[in-house]
Amino acid sequence: MYRLMMTVALAFGMLFAPAAAMSAEFPDKTIHLISHSKPGGGMDIILRHLGRALEKKMPVAVVIENRPGAGAAVAMSYVATSRNPGYTIAGVTNTHITTSLTNNPPHGIKDLRAVCKLVTDPLVLFASSKSKWNSVKELLDDVKAHPNTYSIAASQVGSVEYLLAYNMIKQGNKMQLIPFEAGGELATAVMGGHVDIGLSEPSEVMGQVTAGNLKVLCTFTNKRLASMPDVPTAEEVGLASDMQKVRVLMVPKKTPDAVVAYLEAACKDAMDDPDFKNFYQSNDMIADFKGAKDADAELNAIAASMAEQLTSLGLIKK
Repeated sequence: MYRLMMTVALAFGMLFAPAAAMSAEFPDKTIHLISHSKPGGGMDIILRHLGRALEKKMPVAVVIENRPGAGAAVAMSYVATSRNPGYTIAGVTNTHITTSLTNNPPHGIKDLRAVCKLVTDPLVLFASSKSKWNSVKELLDDVKAHPNTYSIAASQVGSVEYLLAYNMIKQGNKMQLIPFEAGGELATAVMGGHVDIGLSEPSEVMGQVTAGNLKVLCTFTNKRLASMPDVPTAEEVGLASDMQKVRVLMVPKKTPDAVVAYLEAACKDAMDDPDFKNFYQSNDMIADFKGAKDADAELNAIAASMAEQLTSLGLIKK
């Protein structure tokens, strides 16, 4: 079906790039989904499930590549400079925006264009199941009684998780803030007692919660999650919770419109794949599919909001 769409698009001249620049049938070789996180990180997990769903819709294989490093700058450069537009696709989240704003990387969000938005990813505050804290109140009371004694882990500097943790500290909860490259490593550090608490995505920790190794203290969501009805929201326990994490797919800026349209349609169809749907629903991700134009607009709005926050934290120099 999707191969037919591309053929029709070419026949009616919908591609703005020269026809010689690409095959008349897209796709005709392996699609690569690029994760900025190491295996076990949130983006890695999502892309692996999405890849399996897309393979059911496409006539080619879909593989995952991990390109961690430099707060997603490595992954962005890899995708932005791809010689095969449409065959190398970045899984993008707020981290990519932060790096683009604060680090002036060789290639950033400005060098990519959106294919679609998939989901909004909630965040959770968690501790080891062996921890003495069973509530946020117990945690914060202890932190205030023993300032700078405990530590909180979050993903890369400037990420949504990092900003939330930083805001917790600014509210008078003095802890050491330790950034990690991948959520999987972060969860392991909390389980091992190397860090006291962590901020992460449910997909990165719920396996260990189910196994009895971690416990969730609160969720950074507008309302309690259906899978954790007894766990309060951050707002209920007095913590700021006005930031959300999005999951978007992006391709090189030069990718032809018809290729983007093909990928957008395939991803929209993949959202209804039973296995993929079960994955994101069971991990409390909020389905919020948006096409390329609306996804680009949302990313621009998020970037503007994050630029203001990062500047106030001194991470962007005026």
